Amino acid sequence: MSLRPSLAARRPADRKRRRIGLRLLLRLAVAGSLALALLLLPAGCSIRVQPPLGLMDPATVYVLDHGHTSSLLLPGEGEAMVRFAYADYAYFALGQQGAWGSLRALFWPTQGALGRREHPGLRDEAEVRQRFAATTEAIHPIAVERGEAVRLRERLDAIFTENIASVVERPIYDLHVVHHPRSYSYLHNSNVKVACWLRMLSCRTFGFTISADWRIVRD
Repeated sequence: MSLRPSLAARRPADRKRRRIGLRLLLRLAVAGSLALALLLLPAGCSIRVQPPLGLMDPATVYVLDHGHTSSLLLPGEGEAMVRFAYADYAYFALGQQGAWGSLRALFWPTQGALGRREHPGLRDEAEVRQRFAATTEAIHPIAVERGEAVRLRERLDAIFTENIASVVERPIYDLHVVHHPRSYSYLHNSNVKVACWLRMLSCRTFGFTISADWRIVRD
């Protein structure tokens, strides 16, 4: 009789451990499947962008290719331009870039982040290229309607202001970073987000890529 209470007491704990073990196995299976999918993706896949035609009041925006990630430079007030970037908040803002942080940012929906930095005195493409030469692999100028570029900047500024309580300065990226309401995931990463922003500027986009492999279609 002395054994029965101890066995009964152990059963809930054993069931809990089994549930935790099953959840862990499921997560590992999902992660393994996604990792395999990443390996099988075509290496040459790119994001093609077709700029809008027939512009009435053109302004130039710039897609900044940082290698594996992208950001977008929009016209600001006067001669300033404003750079915006999207990423995982823990990885991007808090610097949680160990193996587990990287895996979590890649395979599970996580808190999104919006990075912002105003750059005064950028008057033309030459100055843009000089300013970002050290942090980019390629810079892609795209002509869009000025009014649409202003509305997108105001929309992103509003998101930044609404989430200012979460702001973190990240000098390594030259950005201030806040929460973004859209969750970050592999299927909604920085490159996908920049493509989404370009569609708000009446650009057409085609394709998907892990790295920032952009092709601007002029015809």
